[in-house]
Amino acid sequence: MSRFVSVAFVAGLASFSSAQLSFDDEKVVAVSMETLFSDASWISEDWKRGDVVLIEPEWASKKRTPFGKTLAEVIAEGGLKEPSLDASDLQRSLKRKPSWKPPVPFPLRSMRLNSRILVGEFAKETPQEPDFGWEPGRFHVKNRDPKLTIRVPFTLQAPGYSPDGQFALLKGWSIAYTHPAHVAFLLRRKAKDWIVVQVFSRVLY
Repeated sequence: MSRFVSVAFVAGLASFSSAQLSFDDEKVVAVSMETLFSDASWISEDWKRGDVVLIEPEWASKKRTPFGKTLAEVIAEGGLKEPSLDASDLQRSLKRKPSWKPPVPFPLRSMRLNSRILVGEFAKETPQEPDFGWEPGRFHVKNRDPKLTIRVPFTLQAPGYSPDGQFALLKGWSIAYTHPAHVAFLLRRKAKDWIVVQVFSRVLY
């Protein structure tokens, strides 16, 4: 069974042709999560130890939040400063008439990601509520042998895309020590790939 067919089945899109399926969600998630293994200044000290980034197996919502709405939310929280994101290109992109529409959110469980990025769940010994003291490298991924420690857990909102499909915004929620944290990744399309152009991270104390 080809990947297009299997993904269509998982997503409930078996009647769609392969041309209607997009792997942009997969690429956006992969590139964004990989930044958590860098030395970027926005990365919490509580996220710097452990084997893997763990992504919850379901999107935060079954529907995409429009790009403009998510962008407005992030800017309202004090993120994505215009001087550092080439605002002129972004503004032009937002003003263009819609010319590209992503399909329904690509299923997280079907994504092929870097071996350091897993879609799964906490092992049973891990507390399930976010009010425990987060310790990177302490908790493990469920049903993995050898045991893999979690660097940081994430719940993700399906990416939003600009009207022309040239920018993407991925928003996620995590834990930093005992506090929830919001992280948003702004990406720009580069040929067939995506690059992260800015990250906004906010720990809610």
